[in-house]
Amino acid sequence: MLRILSLLLLALTASAQTPIVVSKQQSVKPSQPLPVSVTAGPRAITLPRDEKLLVVDQRSLRVQYLANRLVLTNNNQVFRQFDSKSNDAEVVKQLLNDLVVVRWGTIGVQRIVVEYGLTLDARGEVVVPPNAGFPQGVVSFDLKSLRVEAVRGAWCVRDNDSINLTFGLEKLEAEQAVAVCQKYGFNRLGTAGRGREPAVTYFIAATDTTPGASPTKSADLQRQVLTRTGIDVPGLGFIGERIAIEPKKLEVRRDGSDVTLRMGNEILAHFGSDEWAARDAVRVIEQARFTEFCRFGGMTFFLVKGKAPTAVPFHARSTRFDPASLRSRELNGKWYAIDASGRPVLPATDEKEAVEIVKIVKAFGFDTVATVGNSPTANLQFLVKSR
Repeated sequence: MLRILSLLLLALTASAQTPIVVSKQQSVKPSQPLPVSVTAGPRAITLPRDEKLLVVDQRSLRVQYLANRLVLTNNNQVFRQFDSKSNDAEVVKQLLNDLVVVRWGTIGVQRIVVEYGLTLDARGEVVVPPNAGFPQGVVSFDLKSLRVEAVRGAWCVRDNDSINLTFGLEKLEAEQAVAVCQKYGFNRLGTAGRGREPAVTYFIAATDTTPGASPTKSADLQRQVLTRTGIDVPGLGFIGERIAIEPKKLEVRRDGSDVTLRMGNEILAHFGSDEWAARDAVRVIEQARFTEFCRFGGMTFFLVKGKAPTAVPFHARSTRFDPASLRSRELNGKWYAIDASGRPVLPATDEKEAVEIVKIVKAFGFDTVATVGNSPTANLQFLVKSR
């Protein structure tokens, strides 16, 4: 008890919220914080990039409604936003308290894939927390064989037995996750939250005797059911990023003046201030029964069980083009896929991307650009094979 009080007092000295540079799970419901044992400090590991560590002030953590959003704030700054119908905000606040967190790290750029907390020891040095809080689930992995591997076009963190985390196109972030585990001795994944998906997935450093669970699915089976992979394009192999659609997770969220269409932590499209257009986009996805959302460069499109959709949904406007005549070309310093008339059909960031966009369009037989939303820049755009 004295040690916990000591750690808490040290945590309370943390400064304001300022960024600094420096499978299937088994239910676990301990009656007290899950203990861990870390006898050594962080190892001297060269990380692929600097750690993104946020200073956490335990005294300032608050769950509150802010501009019609349920948020957890840290020193009056939004730490995380939550579904107002769940109690995940309180769960995450309690987790930070249980871990006596003074630093919080995140890994993942487009979305946060995994996180980790650090605390202070009796000497005031930043170390791994002495317990893992009250995780809803725990999964074990083998630190010695942990590595980064491309699986179906997606960069994954895996050990010899299972695939543990999927980072999509973000190879550097996957490498960062492995290096962070090696630095701090993390060998478990814990989850917190009671929503449709975990509110937090976080690293735990545990002894071999600490309760844990191993994935019940083999790595081969996990390969087949990954929800985030590359796009399997006939004649090209895996490119870009494909995300399996879960209709129940679709939601429209307003963040100040920015309205977004989300699926869990994934942002599918921005709509500016047009909330009606975002809700139309939800109806389009549900009614068309799209199963996969694909992203390649700045181009987005949907598939239905790996194939092109064959009808333009009611709430979308459309423009047809001749896929056979499509070619890459530079216009006014920018690259496009253009049709026979020279009309830009799809933009690209460079010549290589423009060439590959043409190949993708022809491989799936797309002949129509469909758009939901009135803004030329804030909308949901996708492709259809209408003929």
